Amino acid sequence: MKVTEAFTFAGNPKAICLEILAQNLPLKCVCSLQDMKLKIPEKIKKVRRASFKYYYYYACSKFLLQNGEFLCYKNTREKQIYINTQHGTPLKLMGAERLSENDNIASYKKNRRWSYLISPNRYTTEIFKRVCRFSGPVLEVGYPRNDIFYTHNNVSSILSLKKKMELPFDKKIILYAPTWRDRDGARVDKNFEIVLDLIKMEDKETVKFYTEYYNARFKT
Repeated sequence: MKVTEAFTFAGNPKAICLEILAQNLPLKCVCSLQDMKLKIPEKIKKVRRASFKYYYYYACSKFLLQNGEFLCYKNTREKQIYINTQHGTPLKLMGAERLSENDNIASYKKNRRWSYLISPNRYTTEIFKRVCRFSGPVLEVGYPRNDIFYTHNNVSSILSLKKKMELPFDKKIILYAPTWRDRDGARVDKNFEIVLDLIKMEDKETVKFYTEYYNARFKT
């Protein structure tokens, strides 16, 4: 499995691997990482991204699981099952709607390797099939990473999480953590309407929780 350029162990691939371990299925999970010091479950094997073992497991694994794209662009082996889990809701230009014609051709060839594409809903399915030029089977089963919102939607789990994060037990918590905030780092006219709407909320029973992002362009 691989997650977002192998920077972390998270998202849909993580959720699927943890479920494999929980069900004690006869499968060996291998995770590609850039930082080999990153802590992940001991039963999951680590391999360094772009290493010999990375390409070895890419070639030999029965299942390939990722939420972006593998570093290796070679065709998959016969009977190898390649699952693209994706990682969000498409609310921006992407794929065929953004790339040049030459880039699109290369992208289409990569996407043809997918055996299955996971989607959370009909809206996302229609867009991904269009922008990825993917004509294969789509598993519209919801994102595995979101299962926790149903399996842990109970008082004990919520209170345990609030205690762990040192949040007040008697208040509503709103988390604002966007995964996409414009491609051009030099722009100053970004859309902050959602943030401003949250700030305007005059509710003493609510705690607004924001994450601070590192600006790679300006190093701030």
